[in-house]
Amino acid sequence: MKIEQIQEEIEAAKALRNDFIKKADRLYQKYLAEEKTTRIEDDALGANNCSPYFWSNVNTIIPHTFFELPSVVCLRRTPKRNKQIDHAANIASDILEASIEHVLESENAQVVFEDIIRDREVIGMACAPWISYELKTKKGLTPVPLDLEGTPMLEEGLPVVEADGALYYEIEEIESERVKIEHIHYKDFYVQPARTWCEVNWIAIARYYTQAEIKEN
Repeated sequence: MKIEQIQEEIEAAKALRNDFIKKADRLYQKYLAEEKTTRIEDDALGANNCSPYFWSNVNTIIPHTFFELPSVVCLRRTPKRNKQIDHAANIASDILEASIEHVLESENAQVVFEDIIRDREVIGMACAPWISYELKTKKGLTPVPLDLEGTPMLEEGLPVVEADGALYYEIEEIESERVKIEHIHYKDFYVQPARTWCEVNWIAIARYYTQAEIKEN
């Protein structure tokens, strides 16, 4: 697909959602106005004669829909037939469970899920959690292996450098990695125009970068 065609489809998706964005903005303005009203003292609230039903209903539904993060449980899809303890599976399960729980807590998934449910209740639409993987690498060196006679076992296509009288391969080392869980604002979510979900071939989100971030990426 050419860049011009991609741009045309994105513009079509923008035009399709203009009316929805206007309605969603008005609904959120009403929701936030009622939230502000609830913080006014009782006498002022009575004077304004305003009851925040919309705000109250939404914030009543949210904890009933999603109260807390689920417990992570990792098990074999098909348990072993014998009754012997499967040490490898148990260790793998513990690692997976701890890793997933760490990601959910470090990415503040509780707040992300609550924001998504709030979008659904206020404007009637919400983007599912946007999960992405970020990887940063750096240049590194690893020694070239030697055979029994001490001769370097070089492989074709790998860059080699010499340092301190030894040969090293230049490699990319992992500097940091992260799984991100994000709440996507409804204005930043795009869907290909289609009649049914089965006909949708792409979805997209808007990203905002500084010039330094663009150069880095």
